[in-house]
Amino acid sequence: FILNYPTITDTSNYLLSLLAPDIDEDHIDAAEELISGSAKVIEFSTRRKPRILCLHGAGSNNMVTSYQIEGLKLTNRFDCVFIHAPHATACAAGLDEIITGPFYSWADLFKAEVDLEAQWHTSFDVIAKYCAENGPFDGVYGFSQGVAIVTNFSHPSIWKDRFQMEKCPWNFAILACGSYGSLMTIGTEIPISLPSFHILGREDIFYDQSKALLTYWDSFHKVISTHARGHEIDMFIWTREKHMMILLDNFLAKLLSSTPFQVDGHAITIGHSSADNMDIIKSDQYIELNDINQRGDLEKNLRMQLESLDEAFEHIQFERLKLQKALLDVK
Repeated sequence: FILNYPTITDTSNYLLSLLAPDIDEDHIDAAEELISGSAKVIEFSTRRKPRILCLHGAGSNNMVTSYQIEGLKLTNRFDCVFIHAPHATACAAGLDEIITGPFYSWADLFKAEVDLEAQWHTSFDVIAKYCAENGPFDGVYGFSQGVAIVTNFSHPSIWKDRFQMEKCPWNFAILACGSYGSLMTIGTEIPISLPSFHILGREDIFYDQSKALLTYWDSFHKVISTHARGHEIDMFIWTREKHMMILLDNFLAKLLSSTPFQVDGHAITIGHSSADNMDIIKSDQYIELNDINQRGDLEKNLRMQLESLDEAFEHIQFERLKLQKALLDVK
């Protein structure tokens, strides 16, 4: 198909045969109009790709973070935006052997004489200013000390009370191998209600700190996954931690199914055909094609949930066998 230099008609027929084999000629005509650009109501080129703000850990930089989000396949879904911490510091142990500097921290824990509290609050100011000038963002990613600063800033006492923001500058958080919870300026009495995905390392030297940072987030809205290694997210983690990747993909699929994109300057909700959307896009062709998209999204989501349940069932079976063996050993 790719080598035959297909026409617009060939392309529309091929794509629609994959989406819905029983599609009729009216749908094909509508697809031809959309692909050729003759349709008047939709410009798919204006779809806004979701944006995620990425924060590195202590003694690190954006290059490290770029490898991490590649390993988690976040670049497949998001326009990833990176921000350096404001304090130049020494690098984390061994990092300079694989990554070039300079290196930064949200608070410099490498020097005893540093006023950590003052640096921490300066970091708040930097994040608030950056979000005001470059936001809002759909989500945020943080690693290590970045988890602590994201957790702190996500609390209403910071973004709302301190910086007078109308809403948190991000709608969800992906947080990996959290540490340095001693810097937190918020309590756990009012949990953070944003959806959150937490990645812990089973061999992480900061494992207890990662668990402590979980307590700031609402249990109803958080998903927790533990990988087999230490304080790291490498570029190939997606090849090893398949169960974690299924959980993450499912977490994001649910969130992004209601992410708006732009059509002629208006926000349209992906996967929905609300009355508000239909007031903006008055097109039978759009409704019909959107139904196709909905069925495809639903099928993908259900398949991911099924795979996640299968993985969980395998884990339960494995743990059950371990307990049975332990019971036999006791007897």
